Amino acid sequence: MPPSIDTEEDSRKALLEELSSLPLAITQAAAYIGHNDVSISSYLDQLSEQKRQTTNSSYGQSEQRHAADRAVVMTTLISLQGVFRENSVAADCLFFMACVDRKDILLDLLPTATSSPTEQTVQLLSDYAVLIRRPASSAVELHRLVRLTIQTYLRERGWFH
Repeated sequence: MPPSIDTEEDSRKALLEELSSLPLAITQAAAYIGHNDVSISSYLDQLSEQKRQTTNSSYGQSEQRHAADRAVVMTTLISLQGVFRENSVAADCLFFMACVDRKDILLDLLPTATSSPTEQTVQLLSDYAVLIRRPASSAVELHRLVRLTIQTYLRERGWFH
């Protein structure tokens, strides 16, 4: 096999190992990689940097009942950075969702802007795999760890009221 294939395969294995083979972490990583068209090795670099930045923070103290939860925390933070970079209204909606009940969040309650209609906002958050959207429903939900990670992010910045 050519070296690039071996390297790519090694990168895939390393990513799965870093993510503790957790389905949610893998889904978020794959969504980010696909949406931003970045390589797996580039994502691994981002993951490593994110781990370094959060080593001495409050992430994981309340969220981590298991060491594997850290993988979801890291992938959620990376996805949040992507959402925030791409559409601040979508990030604000995600922040709002994290402050209400994590299930059955009605789309009609989300803050909107004329530049970013609710449907477009929800689609972006869905593209990053940070929320769960029920196709036949007018509501969304956040995974428990995603919600706790976003709440911690808000608390660390003094934005959680």
